[in-house]
Amino acid sequence: MSLISSPTPDVTSPVTPSPIELPSVKEVRANFDERARAKSTLKGVTLFTVSMVPYLLGWWGFIALQGWAWKIASAALITAAIPVLFVIGHDACHQALTPRSWLNKIIGRLAMLPSWHAYHVWDYGHNGLHHGWTNLRTKDHVWIPLTKEEYDALPPIRRWMQRSYRTWWGVGLYYFVEMWCLFGMIRAKVKSKSKMRGLWLDRASVLVYVLLMIAACLFATDRTGLGSNAVLVGAGLLALGVVVPNILWNWLMGFLIFQHHTHPKVPFYGNEEDWSFYAGQVQSVVHIEMPRPVELVLHNIMEHTAHHVDTRIPLYNLEDAQKKLEEAYGEDLVVFPFTIRGYLNTLRTCRLFDYENFRWLDWDGTPTTEPLLRREDSRGKVVRTVYAEAIPASPALF
Repeated sequence: MSLISSPTPDVTSPVTPSPIELPSVKEVRANFDERARAKSTLKGVTLFTVSMVPYLLGWWGFIALQGWAWKIASAALITAAIPVLFVIGHDACHQALTPRSWLNKIIGRLAMLPSWHAYHVWDYGHNGLHHGWTNLRTKDHVWIPLTKEEYDALPPIRRWMQRSYRTWWGVGLYYFVEMWCLFGMIRAKVKSKSKMRGLWLDRASVLVYVLLMIAACLFATDRTGLGSNAVLVGAGLLALGVVVPNILWNWLMGFLIFQHHTHPKVPFYGNEEDWSFYAGQVQSVVHIEMPRPVELVLHNIMEHTAHHVDTRIPLYNLEDAQKKLEEAYGEDLVVFPFTIRGYLNTLRTCRLFDYENFRWLDWDGTPTTEPLLRREDSRGKVVRTVYAEAIPASPALF
């Protein structure tokens, strides 16, 4: 059931602010019983195995089968298996896939290697920062929009990159540059020396895995029927086995996480005083309704509000948990069916953010939405979300 029928809602009359306090963490999670958090070793291992088999089969076909047609088909299978495996690794990193911590750590590392993700880095950045402080710019690091002043202060090349990130194709560039390279492989740091060693060891394991992939493409792959030019054949194999799958994976990941937390109805927060668990994990998380086959392939990760409210819920229980949340807090959840038009509208609308007035801006500072939040009480604290009409933005992609 869609609670919001379209990405750009009709104009509605302002709602009189309610003096009722927002639900607490305990109150929100009380919508789930212990069955929602029940973990199964059998289910977790089965899902991991079923997800890993196509990836291994793809690599076997890529290495052993002859001719470009089989190489392309095998590379397509490898590419399709990467995001499926990553979702398994993501759940294991939350310690939600199985009831055994040691098993989750093993599965998590194995499932994340095909997408070149370091387990410890993901645990720190995603579990600690993103889930702990969703849409709070001083803590979260995922798709945090710049202010107009910050954008104007950037050198030309970085302004171009910011504009590129928020295009249909640039979401992949954002994920590769900002999330994987800069944060994941370079900037993510923790104070504990032992944990920092863990970060670097996992990063090293990723680099070793990438080198093994390159070696497999260049030295272990059957080249029968691929042509006589060794240089061109080697370049083609690297492109098919390493480069193209990684490009497509980064695009898909950037696309998904952009959709999860960016929308004309979703605000970001500039300070902790304005932010709350309910504001960040319930009102600022988007549930994109995909066709059921897509939901199944992605292991229900699009049921994203329930996942943010309680990361202990395993992916195989998320669908029912999401329904309970929507029944309890329907008007406060952002839920809409995915459409290409809606996706492009969000890209056009959500470019920069005015953290003082809680509204989205275009690159020139023109508001693209009305204020999404209001300060209502005597202390100036945000107490209620006011969903507003999105103002039509420029149709240009840059």
